[in-house]
Amino acid sequence: MANYRNVARVYYNAFEWPGWRHILRSWAFWFFLASLAIFIYTFFILSVEASTKLSRIRHIPHNERLLIIIATEILCLGSWFVFQFKKYTYLLKRAQRSQDLRDAPLRLLKRHALSTYLQVRSTEFADIAKKIGAAAALEQSVADPRDYSLRAILGYIYSPDSKPRIYTLLGALIAIITALSIKNGASLAGIKNWYSGYSALALLLTDFLISILIGLLFVIVKHAISFITISIDVFTTQMDGKRGESQHMTNYLIRDLLRLHTAIHLKSPAHVTSDRGNKRAQA
Repeated sequence: MANYRNVARVYYNAFEWPGWRHILRSWAFWFFLASLAIFIYTFFILSVEASTKLSRIRHIPHNERLLIIIATEILCLGSWFVFQFKKYTYLLKRAQRSQDLRDAPLRLLKRHALSTYLQVRSTEFADIAKKIGAAAALEQSVADPRDYSLRAILGYIYSPDSKPRIYTLLGALIAIITALSIKNGASLAGIKNWYSGYSALALLLTDFLISILIGLLFVIVKHAISFITISIDVFTTQMDGKRGESQHMTNYLIRDLLRLHTAIHLKSPAHVTSDRGNKRAQA
């Protein structure tokens, strides 16, 4: 399993990464960036600037502001899914051309590629996945501390494993903003006065819209962080050349080996007995 890193890199680039040239030429990618910028600008204008006393849009009701922000969030998420669909379509057609298997589903193309790369049958994929996982864990446990690859250097700045810490920092940032708001005059009494001017139905609608806003915001942040981490991971691996190692690509290979593993279907004892009886009758 000495070359499993190379197999993981080639396999990932074939079925998951379309390449920077395709990404930068894709209209769906730029549409996503534009919709993301619109969402950030709208969120800032309707939530932050609207709270100032000199704002020109303070007369817009809160529910209408929430609806506008949610609309831009939906636009942003929709553009992201369009970009992912366009990427999937491009990767599927590219794999069909490279393997000369027109109209073949992605699952079949992946299984054929893994069998070709690893020179094994699909019934052995699970065993290969176990060996690769064990080899990766062993290699990581005895890693040379003097490794100065680009990936190792950038690992001191950012690591894909630091996403939980990023979410914690975002929570701390929200807490700091809340504390500063209280310091500048916001209080529970002010929140109560704000709610007192609405009916029960209006409050229910407002809470519902706020829940949707927070949920969609979490999804956008999650997808954005995932895209950034994967882009950095792929970039550092490609810059390191043949020395490039990516745990993300290795995990992707292991997951597909387990998903595409074909189990051996054994005959039941009844079928075996009937087969033997048929052979004796023919004899």
